[in-house]
Amino acid sequence: MPIELLTLKNLAAFRRFSEAAWDRPKSEAYYRWRYFDAPGLITVMANQGDQCVASISAFSRTYCNGDETAECLEPFDWYCLPATRGSGVGVRLLKTLMDTGRPLLTLGGSAETLRIIPRLGWKTVGEATEFFLPLTGNYLLRNRALPDYWKRVLTPSLDLATATWFTPARPNGVRNCVVLPVSGMDHDLARIDGPAGFRSVPDPRFFEWLMKGSPATGSYLLIVLTVDGEAAAWITGRLHRSRGLLHGTVLDLRLKRNDEKLAKNAIRHMARALAGFGADEVRAVATADFYSSVYRKSGFLAAREKIPVLVWAGRHRLSTDHIYLTGTADGAIFPLQDSLQYRETRREPLQQTRRLCSRANITASPGRDFLD
Repeated sequence: MPIELLTLKNLAAFRRFSEAAWDRPKSEAYYRWRYFDAPGLITVMANQGDQCVASISAFSRTYCNGDETAECLEPFDWYCLPATRGSGVGVRLLKTLMDTGRPLLTLGGSAETLRIIPRLGWKTVGEATEFFLPLTGNYLLRNRALPDYWKRVLTPSLDLATATWFTPARPNGVRNCVVLPVSGMDHDLARIDGPAGFRSVPDPRFFEWLMKGSPATGSYLLIVLTVDGEAAAWITGRLHRSRGLLHGTVLDLRLKRNDEKLAKNAIRHMARALAGFGADEVRAVATADFYSSVYRKSGFLAAREKIPVLVWAGRHRLSTDHIYLTGTADGAIFPLQDSLQYRETRREPLQQTRRLCSRANITASPGRDFLD
């Protein structure tokens, strides 16, 4: 089976494959945004005749640790049609990325992925912890097979319980927090790239791409914390509706210095903003001990199961003792929203945004509603 890069020339075959593999938007605008407008994205596909039968995507991102830098790939969307599984075509696709000579990094994966890639030389260099903050009774009942009547009866009591135990704490100790749309990130803000350790270099183009993206990915929020008039930290979040719930996600948190109070304030600002927009839960993933501690102290619960952090370094020597892996490609855009909700969550008026941000003790940008 020939392996080739996705281009406009073979897009028709890839679209047929994608529509068989995933329930995603089918418009030309979505395919252009997802596969051709994204900065640093490559997609590799395997063909059988005139049909695409497998593919894998990866974002190219610069990672640094002190003066050390490396161009790395973050693979995702690794999928083979059922009829081709066991043929080795999936491994060939991954090896195509490995043959670029760039290190590869990923966070977790399916059971099959975790079984295969150690055989290809991938190493587990750390563990990630998923944190969650339940905010509504609907979230607590999400996996309960109860009649609708009992859900209606139980939900108010559980809403009260979550409001009592899990309402995001008020920020304290840091003043002058400003809310900006994601497209407002500039290169000066991107220079705030802490914490210390092996981490990705923020790229304003990635945030601009998210902001211009498909409604299927939800909405994004960037909060900047300033101290004495200077930016000291920023945090990004996502809001999307899936399986009947409105999910809030903390995507990335960067600090000018490893200051626990500053980090807690950033997390609390974001959690309160997402809660104000009606999120049923707020989730986050931490690979660094510093951030794991901060999430716990901010009231988040930790999932029991750890997520492996996997790296294929190739010929590179990477200093991954203290790795900060977050805001990776698939975590920023997946899962997609339920298709019937694409437009619903983007109708919040600017006046409502300002009111909710005011409740969260933050100031709304005068420019636009981040859900608009």
